[in-house]
Amino acid sequence: MLAHFITRINTLIRSSKVINDLKSGYLRKVMVKFLPFLILIIPSFVSGQRQKNEKAVYSLYLVGDSGELDIISQPLGNVLRQQIKQSGSNATLIYLGDNIYPNGMPDKSTKHRAVAETIIKAQVEWIKGLDAKGIFVPGNHDWQRGKRSGMSYIQNQQHWLDSLHEPNITLLPRNGCAGPVEVPLTEKTVLVILDTQWFLHPWEKPGEESDCEGKSASEVWALLSNIFARNADKRVILAAHHPLITYGEHGGVFQLKEHIFPLTALNPSLYIPIPIIGSIYPLYRKWFGDIQDLAHPAYKEMSFPIQKLLAEHPGSIYTAGHEHALQYLVKDSSHFIVSGSGSKVSFVKQKEYSRYADAVNGFVKLILYEAGSVDIEFWQVDKKFPHGKKVFTDFLPTHEPPKK
Repeated sequence: MLAHFITRINTLIRSSKVINDLKSGYLRKVMVKFLPFLILIIPSFVSGQRQKNEKAVYSLYLVGDSGELDIISQPLGNVLRQQIKQSGSNATLIYLGDNIYPNGMPDKSTKHRAVAETIIKAQVEWIKGLDAKGIFVPGNHDWQRGKRSGMSYIQNQQHWLDSLHEPNITLLPRNGCAGPVEVPLTEKTVLVILDTQWFLHPWEKPGEESDCEGKSASEVWALLSNIFARNADKRVILAAHHPLITYGEHGGVFQLKEHIFPLTALNPSLYIPIPIIGSIYPLYRKWFGDIQDLAHPAYKEMSFPIQKLLAEHPGSIYTAGHEHALQYLVKDSSHFIVSGSGSKVSFVKQKEYSRYADAVNGFVKLILYEAGSVDIEFWQVDKKFPHGKKVFTDFLPTHEPPKK
């Protein structure tokens, strides 16, 4: 790009019109006026380019909320498996939570157990037999949708995955702990897994009497801060279920339809108009929030420490599901990816920090390069594009450690 820019400048200078302008002194005045601007932008062309012949060394695939039963008949799994197979052993698929709808993995004695096993087995098949790794991250639905037996439900999911005896497939963090779990990827990049539902779960969960390394929220934040500090010279990619920024229903963003036909939130076919009164529910979600919404005090208490750490470590990436859409957002020097449309979609809007947002089924692929740069690819996979289509890309240059 820089070479093309310089070539265009040379071409212009050689033209007779430019030569005449130079003689008149006009172009000299223009160049003097814009010289400070050129000095600022030209380095950005250089820093924004990948190093020549830089090699791709790792692929990270992100897909969340794939826990509906009809995932079996959707094309997403086939496209993912094909791409992951081409990536070889240096690849990891992260399932970003809500791996089993509606309430996670029940006990073996219950009537819903067989369906739950069918759902998660379909997702395991996407990478089974390949050299790639698969990491299942807990979501709120995996914790029995935040109900009383949530801890046993997430342990059931872990035990079922362990029973496969597939060393490359696991659930992290383990045993209901919050984490964080550090997973080295390359010399320049480290992955960190966090169970954000642990902070929001109001019932029994591992605490002071557990074997978890982080037994309280303050201990978890101290551990996470230590990981960022130890990896200051690397790019940190943090994977969890709950987004920190989102412009869908969990962020209080609703369509006009939800204000006029609020009962569609309970059943998509209930188109009963309740204007004005119907706005109470969307406004409640925006200003007060369910515990699974950004506006809720418990959610804010979970979110703010992570955002603070990300802001202190420029170039970090936070990945999540939860919102049933694809989103890429950039706030200051932090990058936020929402990939929660594995099996269903819901309304999302492109707003302040958005660079891309769409309510389509798909996944996100991060290609990590040896010097630390990253390609970000958003893939739409649905009936319209059953073989997958790359719908948005971005590039992050080599990570620069924060100045002390």
